Order: sequence, then C-alpha cells, then structure tokens
Amino acid sequence: MSVTIEFPDTIARELRTLMSEAELNRKVLEALLLEAYHNGALSRGRLAELLGLSFHECEEFLQKREISYNYNLDALEEDRRAMELLKSAG
Repeated sequence: MSVTIEFPDTIARELRTLMSEAELNRKVLEALLLEAYHNGALSRGRLAELLGLSFHECEEFLQKREISYNYNLDALEEDRRAMELLKSAG
C-alpha cells in the first residue's frame, strides 16, 4: 500500500534537510504502528513483526521511546489462565 502525505513547502524543505525519503517513510510507519500499539490495537509481538524486529530489538525500540508495556486486566487474566493450564498439564 502506498500513502501520500502532503506537507506545507516549508515543512517539506525542512524534512528533506533532516532525513532521506526512506528514513521519513520508516519514521511514519513507526509512528502509525506505535499509535496502534499504544491504543491496544496491536500486541507487542505483532508490533515487532510488522516492524521487522526481534523480540529484544522491539523491547529496545520501545524503551528508547519511553513507551510502557501495554498490560491491562484482560492480559493479566489471559496470563493467569495460561498459568493454570500449565500447572494442570504438569
């Protein structure tokens, strides 16, 4: 998919001095995916996959941006059920 973003000329000129088109494309992709992660639409694993990062690279990526772990009551309950299943299987 291709998405076009129109910037005012002054912003476009500034962006061209700061980074290449490839870098800008990557930053836009990262921003969109981080927003989806922050809103709970993407899991940490899916975020890593879509960004082409390993687990550890994704952890570092999020840490550098000071993004906290999306862990809510639903995730806690899911983990609790998984632990119960593991206990009963062993």
